[in-house]
Amino acid sequence: MDHRVLFRSLTLVAVLLAFGCPEQPPEVRIAETRAQYSLHSPHFLVEETEAEEVLSAEDFESGEEDAMEPMEAEAEGEGEGEGEEGQMEPEGPRPVNVLFDVMVNFEGLRDGLPGITLDITHKDPFDQVKADYRQWVDTTKVRKGNPQQLSFEREVPDFESGDTFEIELRGYVPPDEWGDYKEFEGVASAP
Repeated sequence: MDHRVLFRSLTLVAVLLAFGCPEQPPEVRIAETRAQYSLHSPHFLVEETEAEEVLSAEDFESGEEDAMEPMEAEAEGEGEGEGEEGQMEPEGPRPVNVLFDVMVNFEGLRDGLPGITLDITHKDPFDQVKADYRQWVDTTKVRKGNPQQLSFEREVPDFESGDTFEIELRGYVPPDEWGDYKEFEGVASAP
């Protein structure tokens, strides 16, 4: 008796495959494919942005040699507000470049997407959210069962010592947010 139920189930599956199932709307296909990606081992490295010396109009009027003297004094460790080793400690918000590395894995049954959008949350040392960013990463080289390390850089305008970043691949993106995710570009029924 169990063989008959199995045979009927297999026959039904074969008929559905032979005649095809109705085609999914593109946004459903994108959402389902996107859900088959996963992130592992996210890391970030903060790279300080070098501040450029800005000379005032008075420095230029007094001549080039005079304008260079204050910078030379700082270079020799004679400036004010320096730490013990002659280095200025950056205080307060400052612009930095952040280098991100993530391992991306794909376990889909069909072709993957050309890229996915990651959500990045910037938090202060007290775990309060300072900003949210979205970052598109190219996934054309990510194949099923072959995780790839993907790297990208992002400028953050207000980094402070102790700040952290969380990187996430959201499982579900509501239709009203599709415009913020590049993979949904051009979807006919997108709001």
